[in-house]
Amino acid sequence: MEKLALLVGLFFGIYLDYAAPLLFVKAGLTLGVDMPFALIICCYIVLNECISIAENLYLINPDIMPKWISKLLKVAKDKIEEKRD
Repeated sequence: MEKLALLVGLFFGIYLDYAAPLLFVKAGLTLGVDMPFALIICCYIVLNECISIAENLYLINPDIMPKWISKLLKVAKDKIEEKRD
């Protein structure tokens, strides 16, 4: 279910990337900056999946993962969880 929510969020980000500038133009407003909503959401999804893959590899064989990568991924996961809550 979480994967579906991420996919819906990505589609919403794509929609915002195209619709928001059009709405601002119709309202006579300009932002002067691009709004990369889909890119931000996509980066979040990729990072989340990389962490998940690394966790699964670590569970299968803890010796396969260098210690610095496992520490880095743990810090990233903790920060993501902290932001999500």
